[in-house]
Amino acid sequence: MILPHIDGYWCRRNIIAQRFRDCRSAKLVRDFAAPRQHYKAPKVEALKASSLWDLLAAAVGSIQLHTTGSITCLDQELAVLEAEVLNRLSLPMLLPDPIPRKRLALLHGKPDWTTTEGIYRAAREMEIDVYVLDEQGHWMQDGPYTSFREAFIPIDMIVDDSLPLRVVEALRNYPVQMDGLVSFSDMYLIPAAQAAQTLGFPTSAPSLFETCRDKYLTRMIEIPKDFQCVRVDGYSGVADLLNNLDQPQGLKYPLIIKPCAGYGSEGVAKVYNDAELLEAAAKANKTNYGRGNLITIETYIDGPEVDANFVLWEGAPLFSEISDQFPSEADLDTATWKSDFLELDLFLPSALPSHEQSVVKESLLRVLSKLGCHSGVFHMEARMRSSSMEYRISCEMIDLVHKAESPQADSSMVLIENNCRPPNMVCTFATAHTYGVDYYALHHLIALGDAARVRALATPFLAGPQYHCDIAMIPVRTGGIFASSDAIGDLERRCPELLRNVIKCGCLFKCGDEVPDPSSGVLTWIAFFIVASSSSRKDVLESVQRLRSEFQYRLVPNRDDLAALETGE
Repeated sequence: MILPHIDGYWCRRNIIAQRFRDCRSAKLVRDFAAPRQHYKAPKVEALKASSLWDLLAAAVGSIQLHTTGSITCLDQELAVLEAEVLNRLSLPMLLPDPIPRKRLALLHGKPDWTTTEGIYRAAREMEIDVYVLDEQGHWMQDGPYTSFREAFIPIDMIVDDSLPLRVVEALRNYPVQMDGLVSFSDMYLIPAAQAAQTLGFPTSAPSLFETCRDKYLTRMIEIPKDFQCVRVDGYSGVADLLNNLDQPQGLKYPLIIKPCAGYGSEGVAKVYNDAELLEAAAKANKTNYGRGNLITIETYIDGPEVDANFVLWEGAPLFSEISDQFPSEADLDTATWKSDFLELDLFLPSALPSHEQSVVKESLLRVLSKLGCHSGVFHMEARMRSSSMEYRISCEMIDLVHKAESPQADSSMVLIENNCRPPNMVCTFATAHTYGVDYYALHHLIALGDAARVRALATPFLAGPQYHCDIAMIPVRTGGIFASSDAIGDLERRCPELLRNVIKCGCLFKCGDEVPDPSSGVLTWIAFFIVASSSSRKDVLESVQRLRSEFQYRLVPNRDDLAALETGE
């Protein structure tokens, strides 16, 4: 049984069970405590005289030992569990001051439950009432998940100069007073900050979000040595740039060309000459990202890429983690300018040497400070220069290995982008399981200015990551109509042993959905697998390799072919 050791107010529902996810020493974990409720620590003298029922009444949770059944091993197994209790529950779950129930307005309810479940569950478990602002007819207005929001406020969601005013008007006219305003969507971060500032809610300055939305403006915060970076307006801007270059110096290839404000890896290309630069420029802004045709052109860095996430409160880093972004198709030696940078594997924790991880952390914290990032969850991407490691293929498996020769220059970090929000759903899930830190919960709390719970829930496991974890993505390589009814289930029935180390997986399309062809400019994935193992990094990578080879799905060219397939014609 878990008993409170101090008096206080409980910070979150199910916090014990969440922190004990995938713990081998625990067979069954139960939470008894309710969020925001006050609990008293029993006196030591009273504990000695207490009956089992008295202890149960005082308990905030319980953990059942996972045992082999051997009496001789029981003491050792219990000692391991007690060590895990110290490792996983060394955070302030009981807070000294009352926790008032808060109302939080959420601008943009996201496209579906699959990608937002963690957002809504985190709010519910902290007893935060969510009011969704989105278009009339949004799936959160009616349907099976409305219990996860307090109310739905219909609003015109067109991203224009008047959107912040529409948000302010909608919230001011609503019959109850909100305590904060938040968004998890890139397109709505700026208007959410502008509206929050007008309403007097906790927020970073809108100018921060404006800078970070534009990759060129972000780059100007800190330009690396010997680094090319220019911003031009579309194809014509690239043509003018090439015509006006001082010769014979010109541009130094390879270069990266990308929309100034993009989504994921869409519109990003690595080019090797002027002709490819012009071709890529013509396709960079196929989707309207809110910055017209503006394009950033910059030096390609061929070192290892990392994702880094930071939780800051009033300028102080409370938590950070670094993961390895494995090479994409465009990073390979066989790549052409048409190859894409769609993410394939994100591995946490990073295998970079500790001194290089320190370089990443210190450099990115410096950038965050220059940007004016004081409180928030920040998702950053960067590449290493002069790293001692490189990706190499061995036994058909790619991973980081030490270079044959040490680099002559000191390692340094080059920022790719900074996002003033948590990473996507699969990354947030992986971090919550690997480190015990839930970015969605923290993003909510920061928007409400709840300092005590931010500090408490940003506490990772004492022993660090509990396992090696790879987020393996299955990319879309061709478009069509998705014709598989249960691709994940089919894999489980054919190869059940392959899912042994999978802690979460999902197919992002259902039968009948249109899968966009990459030539349309839309880059996405068919499915994902989050694979974890406490054994070794190699064990995880081998599992991922087998999953990729066995996962099957079917596409057909059009709906007539799908209908024929379903009727057996």
